[in-house]
Amino acid sequence: MSEPNFFNISLSLIGYFVAWIDRNLRTNYRISHFLEKVYGFLFNQKTRFIKNAIAHAKRKKVDGVICGHIHTPQIQMIDGIQYMNSGNRTDNCSALIENGQGEREIVYPK
Repeated sequence: MSEPNFFNISLSLIGYFVAWIDRNLRTNYRISHFLEKVYGFLFNQKTRFIKNAIAHAKRKKVDGVICGHIHTPQIQMIDGIQYMNSGNRTDNCSALIENGQGEREIVYPK
């Protein structure tokens, strides 16, 4: 099942809206530039969190990590460690489960 990417769609719509405000208020895109810096900072925080989780898993000699509430549900092998994130219940309505065959997957309500 492919995952919906509401987060990126929302960011695109917000970007268009802020650009429209910048144009109409003739702010020389100051609001857009500010928001791009904030988004870049938040993206770097998320990347750093994932790298730290993987490094911690390696130090503890475990096969994987399960995290939640980073807004992007995913199951991925990173540097030999299985990284799993359940997403969150408000943005994606996603959950991380282990099925009857012992495989982990992300599910969404129908």
